[in-house]
Amino acid sequence: MRKLFLALVICTLFIAGFFMLVLHRIYWNNHDVAIQVKETDNTYRFYASFNRHKTHSIQAYVDEQLKTHVFTNARINADIIVDDNMNMHVRSGPGLLIIKMDKDKNDLESYNRLKQLGEHIKHRLAEDN
Repeated sequence: MRKLFLALVICTLFIAGFFMLVLHRIYWNNHDVAIQVKETDNTYRFYASFNRHKTHSIQAYVDEQLKTHVFTNARINADIIVDDNMNMHVRSGPGLLIIKMDKDKNDLESYNRLKQLGEHIKHRLAEDN
């Protein structure tokens, strides 16, 4: 009976340790950068996943480039219109930035501006790695 109890305790500690390691990697020490740009005839989508400690820096940079104050909170999931009629959906949180633009609702200048912003964000995240 004592051996069974000891084996159960060791197994429980092993499983708990494994889950703590996984949680630490995912939530507290995520240094991986993942960037995807998907483009169709009608949409442009920029996705960036990065170290959550860089969130404020990236959000401040996007605000500066778009001349907005959208990122007053750490999280956002909303449609925004920038003063030059650039219309997009932004989702952002710790270590995450997703920007979707409907090309049909925006002019070519706005599209090019957002595409350039995506390239600059990519370079900023690559430099920090």
